[in-house]
Amino acid sequence: MATDTGFEIPTFAGIVTRCHTDWDTRTAEDSRIPRSWQWGLVYVTAGVSYAVHQVARLVASQFVPDRTDADGVLRWGTLLARGPLAGTKAAGNLLFSGTVGVVIPSGTRLVRQSDQQEFLTTAEGTVGVGGLVAIASEAVLRGADANDVAGSESYDLVTPIIGIGSTAFPFFTIAGGSDAETTEEHRARVIDRLRNVPHAGAAHDYRAWAQAALETVDAVWVEKGVVAAGPPLGTGVPLAIRFTLDGEGAAVIPAAGDVTVVDDYIDARAPEGAITTALAPSSLSLDLTINPAAAYDTAAKRAAVETVLHQLCALVNASRYPDVSDPLGIKPAPGTALLYNSEIRTTIGLHMEQFVVTDVNADGTGLSNVPVAISQAIRVGTVTWV
Repeated sequence: MATDTGFEIPTFAGIVTRCHTDWDTRTAEDSRIPRSWQWGLVYVTAGVSYAVHQVARLVASQFVPDRTDADGVLRWGTLLARGPLAGTKAAGNLLFSGTVGVVIPSGTRLVRQSDQQEFLTTAEGTVGVGGLVAIASEAVLRGADANDVAGSESYDLVTPIIGIGSTAFPFFTIAGGSDAETTEEHRARVIDRLRNVPHAGAAHDYRAWAQAALETVDAVWVEKGVVAAGPPLGTGVPLAIRFTLDGEGAAVIPAAGDVTVVDDYIDARAPEGAITTALAPSSLSLDLTINPAAAYDTAAKRAAVETVLHQLCALVNASRYPDVSDPLGIKPAPGTALLYNSEIRTTIGLHMEQFVVTDVNADGTGLSNVPVAISQAIRVGTVTWV
């Protein structure tokens, strides 16, 4: 049988047959007589040979990053300084109510009512005039499950504080939590590093640096400050490095703190003389009005459609980079994109059998393509179901 590395590994039965043939032709004896010593020796030899073949199969796979097991991916990643990403903790402000002047210490533990996720305050806060105080808090464990993007959950104090209400609420949102990288996601980064060896300021270096600076970075693209015939990247040419984050909707646009982290990381590694600036792209909202056929309209299908629309926007942003493949044909020019109306409809049709798109970004017809400038990142805005 063929392995995933391309080597042929014989079956146990095949090895037994070969051993019988080899023995009989070389000794003029019949090794196929059950329970004869020749018969027993053939099976013992075949068993050892089969085990050796299996070890060879395992060893061969470990030499190929796209075929190795989880331990092998970890080893390759360590050698290439591309260790697995551990995920991030969700964070945000929690709003407490209580008596004016009462102090809520840093490290105060809370539990979310709906799923028992634990949170800690990361700063001290004092209840002010009006009986309220918002305190920075973060989840105890890393992971996307701790996010409360809608800001609708309730959080209970584990240990009561005299003068403080027992329940706190998000001050807008709790976000930023991401799951630990899967083996396949880690493998993809390792292979990307092998394909795109650092070249002291080549285009793909900036993408790698941005993604290394912040675990939640998703798409990255670079805008040169001169015409294409100008000097190479990183030789005194002003470069704008724009990026998006993992997530959905407005969450893909990085905050000022995220931009600072990426900017500082790139500045420390960019070639001497490079003029680089990390920027948050401006948000281009994809607003749709969809009229599904009543026979196929369910809440589950609507949710599935919105999920794949988020994925489509992420694909458009990721395909903006010149060295990234462009299967949808969405890059009219490097760094720009054109989201075709047909692609929007195809994506919706993955989960909604019959529908009519009546509006795309207020065009009144639902027939428009959506151009994305180099300074923009597209995201799902409002999906209206009628």
